[in-house]
Amino acid sequence: MSDMDSAIPASESSANAELRRDFDATFRALVDVQRELGVLLARAAADPWLEHHDRHRIEDLRTRRKDLMLGWSRLALSWAVRGGEIRLDGNPAGAPAAPPLPPPSALPPGYGRSELHPRSESGRIEPEIITRTRIRRPEPEAPEAPVERVPLDMDHERLIELLRMLGEPTTPLDSVERVRDELAHLSVGTAMPRLDEWATFPKQVQKALVGMTVARSRHLQDETPSEYLPIELTGDLDRLFSTMTGYSKREQPGFVFGLQRHHHPMGLTWLADARRWWADLVDFLPEPSVLSPDRALYELRRRVQASAEEEKVLAQATVALEAGIAAEDPRLVTVMDPYFEALRKEAKFKHLRKAIRDARKEAEQSEEELQNPEVELPEDWAFEGMVEGRHAAVVGGPLSEAARKRLAEVFRWAQVDWVDGDHPRAQENLAERARLGEIDQVIVLRRFVGDDADRVLVPVCQQARVPVADVPRGFGISAVRDALEVALGAR
Repeated sequence: MSDMDSAIPASESSANAELRRDFDATFRALVDVQRELGVLLARAAADPWLEHHDRHRIEDLRTRRKDLMLGWSRLALSWAVRGGEIRLDGNPAGAPAAPPLPPPSALPPGYGRSELHPRSESGRIEPEIITRTRIRRPEPEAPEAPVERVPLDMDHERLIELLRMLGEPTTPLDSVERVRDELAHLSVGTAMPRLDEWATFPKQVQKALVGMTVARSRHLQDETPSEYLPIELTGDLDRLFSTMTGYSKREQPGFVFGLQRHHHPMGLTWLADARRWWADLVDFLPEPSVLSPDRALYELRRRVQASAEEEKVLAQATVALEAGIAAEDPRLVTVMDPYFEALRKEAKFKHLRKAIRDARKEAEQSEEELQNPEVELPEDWAFEGMVEGRHAAVVGGPLSEAARKRLAEVFRWAQVDWVDGDHPRAQENLAERARLGEIDQVIVLRRFVGDDADRVLVPVCQQARVPVADVPRGFGISAVRDALEVALGAR
């Protein structure tokens, strides 16, 4: 709690009134910043995924809080210099520090209110010149353990149908055809009959539906090249924003970032925000892997690592394919390679078996090339100056130490980071480093990396003008060299 009392001569009443207003305004801004920061920190403590996506905003809020605290203290010092009194009443000795401020709904009445308290003329302090700002903090409570989300009591089949209608946000929109498809999915999924269905779901689900739709619309508006959004399609985009604004006002599902033009994405991009909302929606289902290829693949890996029965592994492989993972997806190919013979039992795995055979052949050729000391870069390789001495990051899988050493020696990188392409968090961390200019070039070995690289890593690298060498097959010297020539040549 802080009190400021001061006697102000009549000649200085205007200057002190301005000081009072600045102090109150700074205090209110400080409370607002701390309130939002507290909410984000509480979310981050319960969900590491949100911690990653909120980290930029958290850093900005902490910087803003520091600046406001400095400004607030300077104003208090000015008040004291002018003859005022400052009283700081903190927690009792030995008490734990107060936690971050809770959301507004949890605050007691009168919290953070600035008031004028006139004094009697008999005292040294004149009337109408007292500014008292009180901060009343609730007593600290023990943090609650995070509660695991359980499916809500609702029509899950209807939600699944609606989500399939909207479609999963996956890769950046890089053509007019993809933009048309995206607008078609969003327009059909937000038609009036569909919105009537939205209103039957719990508020948490409605909020996630609005959030995903708005994030995808902002991805179209802010992150898609203008040449891919013809003028005749902008009307559909405007209608989406208008529809979501009207729905939010009518149904009040909860505040969603993105409906105001000055809003920024909470994660790295609007597309990343859309995928976070999608993940939230899938979490409301009894069996999330039905609509989540990533979850289906995760469960498949878990069963393989746990040495589950062969029938259970094949059953989950079926779920992964039905969830939308392509038979040629390198992640699926890698995890099912040990079960190649077992896949012969069912015809539906025919394409997966072929993909495994092709991957094995490519791996053998790459290994032979890496073990051949005569394979080197051409002496007159035009891109040598753009590779040698640079800081590279190779996104791939379980390459042997010998293979890594050989690639580093051939391309003569000053430093090379080997990033686990099977771990989305590792790719997001790499994307952030690329955004900060810490990486000169990125090599993506598709043998080990699926489409998840296209969701966050590649778009951020493109925005940061960091070349991405996409190696579609194998991981040998020739394959990496060809991909680097394409990426660096395009620059």
